[in-house]
Amino acid sequence: MSGKHHFVTADRQDRDLYVRERVLNSSIIAADLRGKDHVRALLFSFLAPLHVMAEMGVLSIQVRESPLHGDTARQVHTI
Repeated sequence: MSGKHHFVTADRQDRDLYVRERVLNSSIIAADLRGKDHVRALLFSFLAPLHVMAEMGVLSIQVRESPLHGDTARQVHTI
C-alpha cells in the first residue's frame, strides 16, 4: 500500500470544471446539430413579431434571470 495521498484543492476542481465546461460549450457551438435550422426558424417566427411590437411601442418586454441550484455544490443554472 502506498503512503502517498492525493488531494485535489477546491481551486483546481473549479479550474478543471471551468475547462471542461468551455470545451463542452465549444463543441456544442461547433457541432452541426440536427434540427438546428428548424429551431432557428421557430425562434425567428416567435421573436420577430415581439421585436416589431416592442419597436412600435405596443409591447414592453422584460427579461428576468433566476438562479436554479443544481444537485452538486456550487452548481447553478439560470433561466
